[in-house]
Amino acid sequence: MILIKKYIQARFLLGFSMLCLFVLPSCHSYRNMDLTVDKIVLNKKYKVTTQGLDEAKIKILKVTDYGITTIINGEQKNIPFSEIKEIKNKKFSFIKTFVILPVSYAASGVGLLYLSLAMR
Repeated sequence: MILIKKYIQARFLLGFSMLCLFVLPSCHSYRNMDLTVDKIVLNKKYKVTTQGLDEAKIKILKVTDYGITTIINGEQKNIPFSEIKEIKNKKFSFIKTFVILPVSYAASGVGLLYLSLAMR
């Protein structure tokens, strides 16, 4: 009975840590920002959602008073500010990089160790 309980715990821990490894692999996060010309930095990556609910990760090439210019699918496109519903700024995530990712790797290792010991 104790062996079965350890086996179930090991499988849960391994499954949960593998899920974290596949769901949270990036060290960057996209955060909401105000849509003002002053805050937009050229050649930086953003995630933009338009009024038609199209979402794209873009690099802004040019900013005017009326909108932004970017390259989407190999062609230059102008997106007016009136069409932009939401814009998110790509930022480095300290917690994802130095907390969640190492803990996930450690949990995977512990889960594999428990699983190998439970299978004996």
